[in-house]
Amino acid sequence: MPRVSKDMKVIIAEAAKKRVTEKNVKRLTVKDIVGDCGITRQTFYYHFKDIRALLQWIVERESEKFLSDAQSKDSPEEKLKCFFLAAIEMLPYVRKSFETNYGPEIEDLLEKSLYWMLERSAREENMYADCSYWERELRLRYHTKAVMGLLRGWSDEDSDNLDGIVHQVYLLMSGV
Repeated sequence: MPRVSKDMKVIIAEAAKKRVTEKNVKRLTVKDIVGDCGITRQTFYYHFKDIRALLQWIVERESEKFLSDAQSKDSPEEKLKCFFLAAIEMLPYVRKSFETNYGPEIEDLLEKSLYWMLERSAREENMYADCSYWERELRLRYHTKAVMGLLRGWSDEDSDNLDGIVHQVYLLMSGV
């Protein structure tokens, strides 16, 4: 029985993630990914334009999972904590990915995804309602860079203090 396209996308994505995290590769190539999946290059290119498109799909999929989980939370602070938990779970993959030839692209995709999630949350929670468009965009860009910086240097001690960090970040974002 042939696999459904979405299932093949998942298989390709999992192979790429496994190659990065378990095999510690520095170069992520279509040839290696298709070899790991046991598929042809044509099958890869049927599902993804290139590796960047694959990486974008992975980041978008993880973002969608986070947003789905976050929507079930009652407060903006709980939603923010949900994001941090998802980001911490992805840290091993992200850190290894930064070491590959696609590191800058992955970082850019993650930053854009984080910005989009913060922007959506700010809109839903009516944050920055008293700000001009320019001020709102500046705050969102600032908070995106700040959270990315926190995650880049995340430690076990930070994980132990997660609630306090989330609370402080929320206070900074909400202007309280």
